[in-house]
Amino acid sequence: MRVSRTVAALIALNPAVHAERLTIERIFSDPDLDGPSPRALQIAPDGSRVTFLRGRADDQNRLDRWAHDVAAGNARRLVDSAALDERKELSDTERARRERERIAQLKGIVTYRWAPDSRTLPFSVGERLWLYASDALPDRRLRARTPSEKLLLVHGMADDDVLFANSTRLVAALQWRGTQFRLMMYPVAKHGPSTPALKKHVCTMIARYFDEKLKSVSRGGGTAP
Repeated sequence: MRVSRTVAALIALNPAVHAERLTIERIFSDPDLDGPSPRALQIAPDGSRVTFLRGRADDQNRLDRWAHDVAAGNARRLVDSAALDERKELSDTERARRERERIAQLKGIVTYRWAPDSRTLPFSVGERLWLYASDALPDRRLRARTPSEKLLLVHGMADDDVLFANSTRLVAALQWRGTQFRLMMYPVAKHGPSTPALKKHVCTMIARYFDEKLKSVSRGGGTAP
């Protein structure tokens, strides 16, 4: 009798007995049964941190950016995407890009990368560019880098490292936002000007553009782009 009562008590304390009944709807609903899964793992250039995107507990398709400190052995959320999301409708170009990459269902931060200095991480929320500076003061770590009208785009159309298709996507997004910019294309140039004539043209063009757009700053008027 005593053994039976002990067994009954142990069964009553077992959480599996009171577990939620698993249904097809529950398998495919939020939160995920396995918990949020990390995406887009990247190692900082100096090897100090590993960053990744993780879905929220209440919405696995909304991704925030996290970092694992190798020395400390802990992980923390760096950016809360919900606090930055303007929830604006995406352009047709951005929607098509996400569909091609099979991430159309994702929200929040879907792409990011490390800067070579291991201190800054550019990323986008929606179609707005942000910069996270890990070495800045807490209230200055996040900065919006929305393109201004003082924007010059230069691309070699024969570049096989950074394809010209990347510039066309950027151009389409800027036009959709109504942002004015200037574009210079070099049909025979690759990742950089390869001939003295092209180098001279690039340097002269950039110098004239800086003189045109920044001369008011050097004279004490206006603001830097």
